Amino acid sequence: MTSKEKKETNEASVSLSIPGAGIERTTPIGARIQQVRGNMTRDVFAAELGVSKRTLQRYEIEDRYPDSVFMASLCEKFDVSPSWLLLGEGPMRPGETQAHGGGGENKRGKKEDSPAAAAFSAAVNAPINQALLEDCIKGVEIHLKSRHKTLPLEKKARLIVLLYDLFINKGKTNDATISNYIDIAV
Repeated sequence: MTSKEKKETNEASVSLSIPGAGIERTTPIGARIQQVRGNMTRDVFAAELGVSKRTLQRYEIEDRYPDSVFMASLCEKFDVSPSWLLLGEGPMRPGETQAHGGGGENKRGKKEDSPAAAAFSAAVNAPINQALLEDCIKGVEIHLKSRHKTLPLEKKARLIVLLYDLFINKGKTNDATISNYIDIAV
């Protein structure tokens, strides 16, 4: 494996494709962590989240992917949307709005989204069940750790989103289902 291939494999970013919408974007989680930190020093931010300055630095430069405990803590302490932190989707903070472009103009000169872009915008702005998302993340982390297995970051993110979508109507996770999906994924 070349060094370029190794770097691409280790990058902590999520590539999101929406079939039929013509939307594909990559958003590195390290940049989102830096955005939350803002002007706060690494020392202070790391202490607030219970990690070392070096660990935080490795998350920010995408040398290491943050675990579910760190991500849950960051979301809770800094009022950050888990969907935004994990996937780069929607607004950074719950309750904020985010403009999504992608449409043309109608006869009156008003901007109008395509049906696919409108559907994507509605999905991104739908309320996120933070507790359920955290349970999905923790479930995946626990089951991978118990099997001494890892998944590439993009595959892990997709699995978490898949499980979230699967459990959203029930409002709670199912350990056996998470275990079965982990077995399929690894």
